[in-house]
Amino acid sequence: MSMTKEDFLSRLETALQDTAEELQPDDQNRLLAQAVLLYSKDRPLELIHEITGDGTAYDFALPEDWVDGFSSITGKIEYPADDYQDPEYIEDEEWIFFKKSSSSSSSSSSSSSSA
Repeated sequence: MSMTKEDFLSRLETALQDTAEELQPDDQNRLLAQAVLLYSKDRPLELIHEITGDGTAYDFALPEDWVDGFSSITGKIEYPADDYQDPEYIEDEEWIFFKKSSSSSSSSSSSSSSA
């Protein structure tokens, strides 16, 4: 069973035992948010997103659950992605992130790997 934010705040209140009421009303929420950021860096949630191209497109929208300033790409980008026994990967210097004027982020590859 997963815990909710309210469950964590209740446990935090019990652990802190702020009987002198030294903490400000928003301190518990701020402390919990900091703990989540630290935990996420130590044990990040890793997701795999597969983007299917048409062989000519090189600009792709980031996944809907991407969080600017928080999400990142770890590991390697396979191109072309297929069920090869020996996959081919894009070198780190062959792709970039850029923001379009509409303030949406994209990733782009300049690779022209051959299969």
